[in-house]
Amino acid sequence: MTDMSKPGDLAAGWGHFSGQPQTLWLTGPGPDRRMKLVGPFTFHDTRRGKTWTARDGLEFDGASIPRSLWSLSGSPYTGDYRHAAIVHDQVCADHPREGPERRAGDRMFMRACLAGGCSRLQAQLFYLAVRLGSMRTLFDKSADVAGLQEIWLDGQPPEATYDQAVFADIGRDIRASDSRKAEFDPDQAADEIDAMLASRSYPAI
Repeated sequence: MTDMSKPGDLAAGWGHFSGQPQTLWLTGPGPDRRMKLVGPFTFHDTRRGKTWTARDGLEFDGASIPRSLWSLSGSPYTGDYRHAAIVHDQVCADHPREGPERRAGDRMFMRACLAGGCSRLQAQLFYLAVRLGSMRTLFDKSADVAGLQEIWLDGQPPEATYDQAVFADIGRDIRASDSRKAEFDPDQAADEIDAMLASRSYPAI
């Protein structure tokens, strides 16, 4: 297994990826952003002693972050979270609704972002973004959960506006808290973010 984690302040020790993912671009109606994985791609999560596998043939869009948050958190195929997003997309494919497995995958995503070279602040903001996406799956009128919706003919839906406001609000708290931390524990950070999300009403718009 080839260690594809990046050297840096936090990458070492969080885990490693199994080399470069081999992919094929897919074409279809609308913007062509989907890809297909050729061969398995794994992330070994050192923190949990577990290997997470994106299986051969997985079709993915590069991000399980809601499209409404791309301008705030990051868009597909850009940034140091790209490898983490592939493995996380497999979790989302296997567990499309919020639940224990999805939550575990979201936490893995934070550690995989760190292994990929993201700063601890970036990893926390990405975790917040995917948690918002996971929570949105609780409602039948969920929209924009997997970043697949391309246009809003009648203007931005209310759930997107709500999610953007929550992301901006909690994001400010994360930045303030992170600036005060000398050491970083991703599980503790995830607990804190989950508590902040739980303190807010989440309407089924």
